[in-house]
Amino acid sequence: MKKVLFAIVAVASLAACNNEQTISRSESTAIKFDYAFVENSTRANDITASNLENFSVFGSVTGASEVGKIFDNQLVEGDATNGYTYSPLQYWVGNAQYAFAAFAPATEYSAHWTYTTADAQNGTLEFSNVDAEANQDLVYAYAERTIGDTVGTQENVKLTFNHLLSRVKFTFTNGFAEGNNITLKVYDVAIENVHKNGSLTIANGVDGDWSVEATTFERAFGEAGADYLAANVAGETTHYYLIPANATFNISFKVDIKQAGVYLDTYERTAEVALNMAKGNSYNVKATLNYENTSDEGALQPIVFEVEEVVTWENTSWNDANGVTTY
Repeated sequence: MKKVLFAIVAVASLAACNNEQTISRSESTAIKFDYAFVENSTRANDITASNLENFSVFGSVTGASEVGKIFDNQLVEGDATNGYTYSPLQYWVGNAQYAFAAFAPATEYSAHWTYTTADAQNGTLEFSNVDAEANQDLVYAYAERTIGDTVGTQENVKLTFNHLLSRVKFTFTNGFAEGNNITLKVYDVAIENVHKNGSLTIANGVDGDWSVEATTFERAFGEAGADYLAANVAGETTHYYLIPANATFNISFKVDIKQAGVYLDTYERTAEVALNMAKGNSYNVKATLNYENTSDEGALQPIVFEVEEVVTWENTSWNDANGVTTY
């Protein structure tokens, strides 16, 4: 991986330097970011270390008595193979404490978040999940470094990103018995009260708990599998990202029913699901559908056979002379 340069200009020593001179300084005095690790990433549209193409950095420097902001929503771009770059470069200075807060995706890429901070390590993150349409992962990393009298050659600043949202999907299983010849199609799955906006406080670089607004919106999850589900077969929806909250969500979906390949009816269903969500956790909400919970009350019941009566045999005999005789 190529080295990633994150550098802080020493104002006193570089006051007379032009841009060309600044860039040509030794890399040993530059703040370098060439390592990014993302926790708990498994899906294609999750942010991972391999697909992380951009992030925003906030950085501060603390001297003997003052704190200064050196990066303010600085766009950093690149990839894990070729490294990351930004401009203008900044450089380490001696006798200073540095703090870096990084978020992905970067705000320049319609990320729908803002971070208000004076010193990078303390601030408030605001996120609009309604604008992101619950389709955006959001990750955060924090790092700090103390520089002594001599800057010397510094190790790279390593960023470990953690997911700030919760991931949710739904799985529906056809609970009808194998021999019932019932297949199900589940679609128009939706959560009707997803929180629109939330805020998260970061203190000393540590991300806290989300606070959510009362206003909500509906997030459609689509189909649970593209085809009709055979007996004991499960189908799952795509996943979306929700602001973590301890809440009861209203779920709605439709079920088409076929018997022996013949379409019979469509039923609309609603349910309540209580989720105590945490950052970085992925939730699979599962339901098994059968005749008791799929159809309207009394509309879909098992075909039951009952023996009402066995008619008594009427005994007969046959002979050539007399034909049929009852006895």
